[in-house]
Amino acid sequence: MPLIRAEQAVLGAVLLEPRQLESLDGWLRPAHFHHHDHATLYEVLLNARAQQRPGALTAPGEPVPLEWVTDAVTRARRTAPGVTTARVFGFVSSCPHPRHAPLYGRMVLEGAIHRKVTEHATRLHQAALSDTANADHRDTGHHLGVLTGALKDLAKVWGTDPRPTPPPAELTARPATPPPTGPEQLADEEWLLACLTADPTGLDGIENWLVPEDFVEVDHQRIYRCLTALHHRGEPIDQLTVLWEAQRRGYLSDDAGPGLTGDRVLRVCAAGGVATSAAYHGRQQVRTAFVRNAGRAAGWIRHLATEHALPPGQLIGYSLHTLLPVEETFRRWRTAGGEPPGRPPTPPRVGPGAPGLPGSDLTAAARARSPRPHPDATGSSPETSAPPPSLTAPEHRSRRTAAP
Repeated sequence: MPLIRAEQAVLGAVLLEPRQLESLDGWLRPAHFHHHDHATLYEVLLNARAQQRPGALTAPGEPVPLEWVTDAVTRARRTAPGVTTARVFGFVSSCPHPRHAPLYGRMVLEGAIHRKVTEHATRLHQAALSDTANADHRDTGHHLGVLTGALKDLAKVWGTDPRPTPPPAELTARPATPPPTGPEQLADEEWLLACLTADPTGLDGIENWLVPEDFVEVDHQRIYRCLTALHHRGEPIDQLTVLWEAQRRGYLSDDAGPGLTGDRVLRVCAAGGVATSAAYHGRQQVRTAFVRNAGRAAGWIRHLATEHALPPGQLIGYSLHTLLPVEETFRRWRTAGGEPPGRPPTPPRVGPGAPGLPGSDLTAAARARSPRPHPDATGSSPETSAPPPSLTAPEHRSRRTAAP
């Protein structure tokens, strides 16, 4: 697996040349490693450098003391018994080139970003399924905030602006599957339309925050458009006028597709809705639409995250763009409840997550991942420095790198 090999290469590079941590610390974190043993060993090495333990400050070209490796193994085994001396020396021998540590670290970070986006999108999708079954919204709102916050944190670590970017057409061709809709939801939609027909004055407040796309069924969306169109023109609203408006808009023609018929328009609008319950059912409709849109967006983001050829910056931008309609529905739902519009709350980060960097460090993070050699403290290029004599790569690799 390329990701596991990249993690091993990072560790091997740091064990061969401890000063490589200078180009990794600050943007590559233990939480970015997929394998627990790898994450533990990397954290031990970071701490050893911070504590200036033997070997941590070895300059390029100088021998690396064996204690640098044995001490790291001893400390890592306290919480990761799988870290053994033989295994760690396997990392050293399999590292293609220790000076390529930033590039190996970038591979690890790319895998971590795809993995974190998948995890948070999956949790949001599961929350939407649960809230759909329980007629709730709180878990969806919580995990939407978590996903949004994680995307912004990952953007900072990657060194890019968390800017929503529309995905290209070839990525949007596959439709996202929303959470399932039960017959109760469709019955509630019909009841709301009947309430608005019975007392059109309810449209005075509802049309400001309830949009046709909040309805699951296309036929219900069309009937609601007819109701709002009649209301905007100040014309009378009843079963017959709604039917006439539907015909004027071509909803009853063959070109409109199967589904909406004149009999159904009359049946829905004459269902005997109670006028005073229109606002209540309208709020529930927006709440349901919020959960449904969040579930659809989560499924689509999870699909994007499986496209490993997609660069992290594009994955983050496309994901943030996918969440824009969900946040817009959330704002309308708050307006429906008499609350000031706002964004879904972003909960504090929990667990290792993917901590971000200050905005001023974005360029530094991006440059640190660059495979281009940068002068070290002595002014020489890392690519021209001799490898440490105490811990070296296998002989066949040494001959290849030394060949003219």
